[in-house]
Amino acid sequence: MTTLTHLRMRNFKRFAGEHDIPLMGEGQVTLIAAQNGVGKTTILDAMHIALHGERAFRERYPGIRFRDWLENAYSIEAEVEEYRHIHFSVTLEDPLHGTVQITRTYWLVSEDDGGFSEEIGVVTNGKQLELEAGENRNQFAESWVEALLPRPVTRRFLVDGERLSDFDPRDIDTELIERLDDLLGI
Repeated sequence: MTTLTHLRMRNFKRFAGEHDIPLMGEGQVTLIAAQNGVGKTTILDAMHIALHGERAFRERYPGIRFRDWLENAYSIEAEVEEYRHIHFSVTLEDPLHGTVQITRTYWLVSEDDGGFSEEIGVVTNGKQLELEAGENRNQFAESWVEALLPRPVTRRFLVDGERLSDFDPRDIDTELIERLDDLLGI
């Protein structure tokens, strides 16, 4: 069973600077509970974005432009930096791949420069994924993460209690079967 162990984020919403959040305890479920307005949904957003980027965002916030959301998600309390960026990292333990670290960094640049750029990285057991000649690093990393943790699985197991009324496990089960069929070529 794949287990998420850490979330790291930098300059995301109320989390100015670097933050490391352990995601494991004694049990098989990690529950994040706190008063309203302290960042529980922000932590879930960070986990979804770290794993699946803009595609996860569009599923969580349909109809909102990702670039605008990112610009507003940059922490207003962040130290002044030459290059503004939001960084996410999720570490997990997987029986097949060992320790896996998935990172995403969004560099916020002027609208003239495209609005933002994204860097994705995947490290397994301390080694960067190896690319074949001609492969795009971001596309390869996206495909690798999707094969390891398909979005329907992520949505099913990273649930925001405030959005339970929108949660229909039957839709997710159907989508999960379709994604697995695609991965297996069925």
